Amino acid sequence: MIHLFSPLLLSSLLLLTSLLFSSVANANDLNTADLILPQIGQRGTTVTVWIEGSRLESAEEVLFYQPGIRCTAIRLLETVPHPQNGEQKKVDSGEAIELVFEIAPDAQLGEYYLRLRTREKLSELLSFWVTPFPVVFEQHAYADRDEARNDSPGFAQDVPFNCTVVGYQSTNENANDIDVYRVKLDKDQRCTAQILNARLGTIHYGGLTDMAIEVRSPSGKRVARSNRSALFAHDPVVSFRAPEAGDYLVTVKQQMDTEATNLHYGLHIADFPRPAVTLPLGGQLGEELKLKVFYEDGTTGELQTNLPQRVGPFEQSMVELTEVADLPVIPSPNRIQVAEFPNVYEGLGHNQPEEAQPIGQSLPIALNGIISTEGEKDWYRFSAKKGERYRVRAYARTLGSKLDPFIWIKPAAGNSSTRIYEEDDSLWDGHDWEGHHYRHQVKDRLDPVFMFEPDSDGDYLLGITDTRRES
Repeated sequence: MIHLFSPLLLSSLLLLTSLLFSSVANANDLNTADLILPQIGQRGTTVTVWIEGSRLESAEEVLFYQPGIRCTAIRLLETVPHPQNGEQKKVDSGEAIELVFEIAPDAQLGEYYLRLRTREKLSELLSFWVTPFPVVFEQHAYADRDEARNDSPGFAQDVPFNCTVVGYQSTNENANDIDVYRVKLDKDQRCTAQILNARLGTIHYGGLTDMAIEVRSPSGKRVARSNRSALFAHDPVVSFRAPEAGDYLVTVKQQMDTEATNLHYGLHIADFPRPAVTLPLGGQLGEELKLKVFYEDGTTGELQTNLPQRVGPFEQSMVELTEVADLPVIPSPNRIQVAEFPNVYEGLGHNQPEEAQPIGQSLPIALNGIISTEGEKDWYRFSAKKGERYRVRAYARTLGSKLDPFIWIKPAAGNSSTRIYEEDDSLWDGHDWEGHHYRHQVKDRLDPVFMFEPDSDGDYLLGITDTRRES
């Protein structure tokens, strides 16, 4: 999906951006909160977590950016688990605190941003995630030993179906950790397993994490494997129908050698549909929109959606699919884009500039299509006038598409303009929020965001392709 629209909110965007940059810069100078653990809790429950950092003795409040969670207790800690073996280690006063979170029964699923307020300062930005499933903790986290381990099928940890496992990928000088979980499935039962790891942002600096997931049937056959996903970037997801009844083994591990610690993760293992992407990726305010849904298990389906009458600007105009369609509970729901202007859908046979598809209506507009073959380019033709300014925003990787878009805008034949736009990725100043490059927001920057300013009246051509020449 590509949006071309007038930047009427540009001045307010710039003001908001400057304020956000100021807050982020000040927060980075504080070095108050280094990490929060565990980072996952079930909605409708009370969860105890701890924060490590410095100067925490005057902590007074936890400020959440979204409603649904509140902190009911804060107390100082004298010990916390050691990141290499899990044993309690002593900490100096003010280096760790315990928090009690009450998660509302109707809390929104997914990520919550928070900061800790002390009497003097605001902490760095932290995140906490809400799951719809009961939380089960890895029994033998940190280090596998002969008497306590879950690193092979013979020592797999039994977990209930429809749960979220909170685990830990320990590392040492010899090898990276392997965690194996056993879950019982009926024949033809749907099973979706997805990792929440890189998106946790537990390691903010100096560490990388890249997990893989594999599922084997009771007969030992591999039924699914993934090491990444378009929807969640480095966090993999698999979805399948059980070919036979019995115990299935779900194995998670790092797919690259790493000396980093604090590789905490969440593993959802449950019966829920896992939409990978939809067509179109959005629609107009108030529209009853029919979506074609492509699921991770290779199946497709259709959903009828009722888009909201109002949304916020920029990133606030993306709504969760579960809010507008009849879908069961999904951890980390897909998002779709809602705009004030209508969609134009790609037609067939417009793969060369001279065969560009005429849009046939004035801007602003949303263009929707599919790059289905290697090296394919789709071209559109539209009219614009000198002095107009349009913000061009691609929505592909941001919304879970595999497409890494590259966009051209150039004058059509007979147009005296000499300007040619060739745009690939975007910078953070093209968005209305600031992300961390180790966190999942980085995929948003693979979508171009730029200003188109025609210097003459006439027709222009817009082309789009995949930077990697994939389909």
